[in-house]
Amino acid sequence: MGTSLFSNSKHFTLQELAKGVFAAIAIDGGAAICNAGLIDLGGLLLVFDTFLTPQAAQDLRTFAMAEFGMPPQLVVNSHYHNDHTWGNQVFEGEAQFIASIRTRQLMETEGKEELRWYAANALKKLEELREKMRNPEAGTPDYALKGMLGYYEGLVEALPTLKPIKPGITFDKRLELSGSKRSCALIAFEGAHSGSDAILVLPKEKIVFAGDLLFTHFHPWLLEGDPDLLLQTLNAIEKLQPTLIVPGHGQLGTLQDLQTLVGYVEQLKQTARSLITQEGNLAEQVHHQVMPVAYQDWQMPHLYHDNLSYIAKRLKGR
Repeated sequence: MGTSLFSNSKHFTLQELAKGVFAAIAIDGGAAICNAGLIDLGGLLLVFDTFLTPQAAQDLRTFAMAEFGMPPQLVVNSHYHNDHTWGNQVFEGEAQFIASIRTRQLMETEGKEELRWYAANALKKLEELREKMRNPEAGTPDYALKGMLGYYEGLVEALPTLKPIKPGITFDKRLELSGSKRSCALIAFEGAHSGSDAILVLPKEKIVFAGDLLFTHFHPWLLEGDPDLLLQTLNAIEKLQPTLIVPGHGQLGTLQDLQTLVGYVEQLKQTARSLITQEGNLAEQVHHQVMPVAYQDWQMPHLYHDNLSYIAKRLKGR
């Protein structure tokens, strides 16, 4: 499943999925946080998502220069979340930025609020996290702390010179891009994970860069979207029949990983339905719910109960 390549980056490792198609898989403790892609369309070099920080994005640009002898000319942001967009500035002046219409709108609203919050709180959160590293809570996996440590260390380093870049090219539902070697399609889905999430499809190679519509061996972030729309979207991706899927977080995936995430969401919905029919405090019931064994070794384990609470409140609100 892809060929691992040596990388000098402490933020990600590179895997060549097809000739001229690379996945950059985030390293725990680094400042990439999300996965990204680098695709040679032929005369056009495209980056799919730019990580959390310019530090990580700069390493990807350095690799592009060494591998292809030119910087990327196109940058696609799958959605507005900071861990997929705050490396944009590395490619400013060399690349055109592309996203869905809704993603650009969210970058101008929620994205700005997100930046203000982190500018005010990132250093404090880093200090709190370092204290937890010195005195870990019982049952908190080391990898969970390590991943968040890289997140806040990267942000604290980046924030003084961080310059969010918004896309200049937007599309509604679908956009096709072609070079002399291959074509790709961008397909946007609204409301599944964030307000809008775009995937990149390489039909000839049967590869999909899914952004945060897929997490592998990570508890997904379900706290903003509609779980039912997510299930519909995962079904739509499955119909494309990719042989390789690059998730937003985690290692390379397949159709089986799509089904695993479907099962996860369905299990949460079933548990949430059971909880809201019971008497008592919903928050306490969620807190005491035991995570299924199948998900106990997934990264970001705290999100299980957060996701369960979110879905239960949505169902109760109906």
